[in-house]
Amino acid sequence: MKFASVTGHRYIVDNSMNRKAVNHLINLAVESGIEKFLVGMSRGADFLFARVLSERKLSWIAVIPCTDQTCLWNENDRTRHKGLIDKADNVIILSNEYKHGVMHHRNEYMVDKSEMLLAIYDNSVSGGTAHTVNLALKKHKRVVQFNPKTYEFYAIKSRQLSLNLF
Repeated sequence: MKFASVTGHRYIVDNSMNRKAVNHLINLAVESGIEKFLVGMSRGADFLFARVLSERKLSWIAVIPCTDQTCLWNENDRTRHKGLIDKADNVIILSNEYKHGVMHHRNEYMVDKSEMLLAIYDNSVSGGTAHTVNLALKKHKRVVQFNPKTYEFYAIKSRQLSLNLF
């Protein structure tokens, strides 16, 4: 079975442009033979991917970094998180408690299990999304990016070279 993992910024909201982008990224993955998706269940882009995958009735796994991932979130986000997890085909919890590095461990787990990374990524040089994209590139995974600042799609080949798909 071929997997794709997803990553993206927490500031990503559920709007028509971002939904179109997520649907396009998912279509590219499905056309490449991807059968199942891994979603890290952070707020923002992960929530949007989970919603769209569920609406399209595509198979996806919620990869939870730790059981208390949502402990500092507001009630509304915790409720959304729970509702999305209930729609996942499977749930994997990587740690019983939060500890330093647990989010990076989740990202590494997802990249290692995947053929491809779908990224809503604005080319920032720091943060979890940048770390995950760089990790996937280091491990020679296919990375397909939607840049939410330029509204362009790229197949990222290396940090020095990107190909504009459209």
